Amino acid sequence: KLGSDYKKPDAVTVISKENYKDIVFPLSVQEMIYIGKSTQKSLNDIGINTIREEEIKINTTRDFKITKDIANCLYTGIMTDTGSFRYENTTENTFEIASEIIGLGANPCKISKAYYDNRPKAMVSLHAYAVNNAEFLYNDKVAYTFVSKEIFEKCNAKDEHTDGIAELLRQIKSVELAFVLKETSMGHTKVSMRSKTIDCAKLCEKYDGGGHIHAAGCTIKKPPKIAFPTPIQIAAKPKFQPNLPAYPINITAEK
Repeated sequence: KLGSDYKKPDAVTVISKENYKDIVFPLSVQEMIYIGKSTQKSLNDIGINTIREEEIKINTTRDFKITKDIANCLYTGIMTDTGSFRYENTTENTFEIASEIIGLGANPCKISKAYYDNRPKAMVSLHAYAVNNAEFLYNDKVAYTFVSKEIFEKCNAKDEHTDGIAELLRQIKSVELAFVLKETSMGHTKVSMRSKTIDCAKLCEKYDGGGHIHAAGCTIKKPPKIAFPTPIQIAAKPKFQPNLPAYPINITAEK
């Protein structure tokens, strides 16, 4: 990803073990995969502005023992960030690091069961409702669902229980873009997007949101049914509807 963007659109740069320090280290931390605006600000606040500075910070703070608890936390982070080693950011180095962490005491089986097979009934009920009531557009290439305050109450669910709904919709074979429209306690709309081919971050930037290519979000200070008229006008560039505006989301509500 860094190599394809380095001289885009003029060329693709090959980053190797021999040249990565010269190419990668001077780059801003925002160029790193999965570093969004919030994480970038947090790193900048502690004096880390480039990838080189982050590497130095890591190396200068290594003088501590990694316990089993720490190893389990590190492995959990890698597992979730890579989608259980399914996402594009999974590399040979990812497995080498994971192997090293397992050697330090991490328990992959225990972690996987605790993360994936330990969900509250309310969360599963909310997911079932959201998926069963999902709407589909453009030959099922776009999927979205509403989660209102009433549904939260009906399912006895919490705000964090919406985690994973967009991913479930994205798993549908035909779906290229999926998102959840969640009503907040203040009556606003929190949008969570996941995609296979569409740049979610660009979709959300218009509403001061952000994230990554395949995962992003934003908040619109309007109730879901007002913020997103039905049917939702999504073009996702010319891929779905060439005759709609180039900007993927055409929302009539005020920002």
